[in-house]
Amino acid sequence: MNKPLYLPLAILLLCVLAFACQNEHHPGEGGDDNVIPTDTLVAPDDSQQTVVLDSSAVYVYYDGDSVRVANAFPEEVRVVCEGCHVGIVSSMNINYVLKGQSDNGSLTVSSDSDVYVVLDSVFLTSAAGLPPLRLKGTHRNIVYVNDDTNNVLTDNSPADSEEKGCIRSDSTLVLAGKGHLTLVSAYTHAISGKASVLVQEGKYGITAAKDGIHAAQAIVISGGELTIDGTDDACQSEGSYIQMTGGSLMVESAAEKANVFDAAGNIYFQGGLAIAQLRGTAAKGLKSDASVSLSGGSMLLSLEGGGMYDQTEMDVTACIGIKADGNLYVSGADVGILASGAGGKGVKTGHSLYMQSGSLTIETNGEKYVYSETLASAAKAVKTGAHVWMTGGVLSAGSAWSDGIDCDSSFHLSGGSCQAKAQGDAVAAVTTIVVSDGELYAHSQANDGLDGKGGITISGGKVLAVGGNVDKKGGFETDGILRITGGTVLAVGNKNSKPTTYSNSQNAVSYAATKDFAAGELFCLADAGGQLLMSYVLPQSYSVAFNLVYSAPSLVTGSAYSLFQGGSVAGGSQWNGWALDGSYTAGTLLKSFTQTKGLVKM
Repeated sequence: MNKPLYLPLAILLLCVLAFACQNEHHPGEGGDDNVIPTDTLVAPDDSQQTVVLDSSAVYVYYDGDSVRVANAFPEEVRVVCEGCHVGIVSSMNINYVLKGQSDNGSLTVSSDSDVYVVLDSVFLTSAAGLPPLRLKGTHRNIVYVNDDTNNVLTDNSPADSEEKGCIRSDSTLVLAGKGHLTLVSAYTHAISGKASVLVQEGKYGITAAKDGIHAAQAIVISGGELTIDGTDDACQSEGSYIQMTGGSLMVESAAEKANVFDAAGNIYFQGGLAIAQLRGTAAKGLKSDASVSLSGGSMLLSLEGGGMYDQTEMDVTACIGIKADGNLYVSGADVGILASGAGGKGVKTGHSLYMQSGSLTIETNGEKYVYSETLASAAKAVKTGAHVWMTGGVLSAGSAWSDGIDCDSSFHLSGGSCQAKAQGDAVAAVTTIVVSDGELYAHSQANDGLDGKGGITISGGKVLAVGGNVDKKGGFETDGILRITGGTVLAVGNKNSKPTTYSNSQNAVSYAATKDFAAGELFCLADAGGQLLMSYVLPQSYSVAFNLVYSAPSLVTGSAYSLFQGGSVAGGSQWNGWALDGSYTAGTLLKSFTQTKGLVKM
């Protein structure tokens, strides 16, 4: 792969990040919307045995059209050669060291002990329906890439061959050693394991017609450097999990429906660096039939392809950064996702998103993908089949054409920082939106900032909700009750749902006007002594109708306040144009009022 291609991705990561500042729920499980779950996804502890090479060895020397085998153990190790294709049947736990070059050579080892194949500057191409390396048996198969060596395994077997690929292993395959190995497979997977595949160390450049690493069981990457180019899936586990705890993974593919990780079980990203550039239609970064856990390391996923109609699923599908049929857990990783194609999504879960720490930064820039009047895919940053539960970390969700965060059930924030900017609703929930702590910035260009169909409850934290310059769109929208019992809250828009007096235990004020306000306009609220309570700079213009709702503990019953337009503010600390301190030089007085208990309308 051409590594300089990742320079734009590195720059992209900085830009995207700048936008931000085994017990699990299964799909379909419910829960109390007002009780924060303590569920986590516990990663397996795969204690991998250290690879120690035996001092005894059988040497295989390839030299063009001939091969020579130095076998000092003829009774324990049986060798059969057909041209440059070497077959070994062994009961010994020894090394098999490969050297030299052949354009039509391979090695097949059958053993009832661990197999250690040492690649020591070997260049093998196989075109006889046999992989360059075919490892049989029921014990571990270790491929050790000797330090400071370059090695190449190429498979040009016929497309209809049952035995093809660069490395095929019947039992657990371990990749170790600090050398460099290039794998090229013309018709199938580069690495094919009938059990698990473990990557411990080494440098690997992989190009394959199908998957880079394909395993029937688990795939575990704990170290090494992998560069995987042009494959269907970079790593696919047919029947188990995929885990990455260290090392680096660079993926580039233009294939339709290509995935970086595709697992029938859970996906655990616990450490290391993963960068992927997927240009194909309906590609996925991480795709799990179960759940995904992001607990460490850094990841950047760039998806450029659009949507399509899937004949098998009889439905539309588009690019998705992280797709989990179960839950997504974020507890320490730093992840950036950019989906620029039509219908693309950053995150889609069958159930919930749980965020405790780390950062998740998402930008979706594509338009809506429409296949027919009834089949379409909206380009949303986050789409969950149930809840969003956020207790910490930084979540930034941006959508240029649709919703920022869309929950089929509820949205909860009790810690951390969440920023959502969207053309549609910034944060939408079919049931309730509940904020008890943390920071929430929800800004919609043309819809509602916070849209909680079943109600919005704010009991703490800091909430800034901005609605669009569209009739009846505002910072707050709910068919239920807007309840503010604590926190510091500001909402602006064309029209806001207002706090219901009987449900409020914290004072609030609502200002409404039928006039135009320009982007960049400054609003300030001060007490009778001129002390600034808050200032806000409008991020967009409003015409004909405007509404501002503010609630904070500083609004004291019986005290006098004034709302100003214009003027200037010196000092103070701003957060998305909103400040709660600083010194104010008064502008034009809009309204003065005396705070009564509950909501003041002016």
